[in-house]
Amino acid sequence: MVLNVLVADDSAVMRAMIIKSLRLSGLPLGDVHEASSGEEGLEVLDQNWVDLALVDLNMPDMNGEEMIEKMRENPSTSDLSVVVVSTEGSETRIERLLNESTQFIHKPFTPESLKETIMEAIGHRMGNKMEEELEKAGILTFQQLCFMFQAPELKDQMKDKRVEAAVSVKFRGSICGKLVVKAYEGLLPSIAANMLGEEGASSKRQQVDALGEMANVICGNLLPGIAGSEEVFHINAPELEWGEEMLENDTGQPPVEVQLVLDEGRADLLLYLEGGGAL
Repeated sequence: MVLNVLVADDSAVMRAMIIKSLRLSGLPLGDVHEASSGEEGLEVLDQNWVDLALVDLNMPDMNGEEMIEKMRENPSTSDLSVVVVSTEGSETRIERLLNESTQFIHKPFTPESLKETIMEAIGHRMGNKMEEELEKAGILTFQQLCFMFQAPELKDQMKDKRVEAAVSVKFRGSICGKLVVKAYEGLLPSIAANMLGEEGASSKRQQVDALGEMANVICGNLLPGIAGSEEVFHINAPELEWGEEMLENDTGQPPVEVQLVLDEGRADLLLYLEGGGAL
């Protein structure tokens, strides 16, 4: 996902260095805001949508710890992901700050270590957002490309259906990975018939090719949502796999997974990102 970031540090030089490290890390950045004090940081948060705050502890007027306390008291920023960027050496103070969405990185740091720390802070929220984007891209593509719509629940006769075919589409750019679309028995003919306009007249090859086109379009709709519309990606041609045996997961990471229940059947979407989904 594109990240809108606040960098709060009283040193203009350090703010510039942090922003440079952010850009070198490969994280997909949106708007980057700056603040020279805790009070100014809170004003930025009040006026802008921010996904992540990088906060120095030792700032004048209102220090970073006070700023974070104020953020946690405000319902609109209470769960905002925070990375404390500081020379702080007190383990007691650091322990007091750390929680699920707050992490700590010690100055100096590398772009790689900064990225790793940020992903620890936002990973759980990022996973939820990617699942939402994957579901949205899948629903949109099925509706507009083959006129299929969501069903309220999986019908009993569909529950024991087996996977009939899977299609994999690999992509590379600011993030790399692959999208897998699995179609269960009964769905392939409907996809092809709706796309080709030939009721039940398509061959098995046409059915799987239609599934490949679905995967390609879903991937094309998904990537701007998770990486930003300005990012450029290379998307490979779909790779097909027959039968129940799925394509091997060569990213080595667990997928973001969405099940689409349609009137005509079931499709599963699996998004594998290299490096554990790190953006």
